[in-house]
Amino acid sequence: MNVLATLNRPLPMPLPMPLPIQVSVPMSVTWTWCRFHDLRLDDLYDTLALRAAVFVVEQNCPYQDPDGVDRQCWHLLGRDAAGTLQAVLR
Repeated sequence: MNVLATLNRPLPMPLPMPLPIQVSVPMSVTWTWCRFHDLRLDDLYDTLALRAAVFVVEQNCPYQDPDGVDRQCWHLLGRDAAGTLQAVLR
């Protein structure tokens, strides 16, 4: 089974939880789990910037981003105590 194809599929609806969900962990990272339409403009910008820094610059793996999948996905954002985006998952 292709794991990436599985992760990029929309989640079944309805989900049994209120959204967006925020969870804090001991590492001083605040996690926010939300749909695309719940992302603030700053969240979207920070997400695209972090993905470009990791994939295009650090891993030298240029790809077209956005790729049309973000609007259908859930997004998990991890921000440090200063509010800087440190992790993102879709």
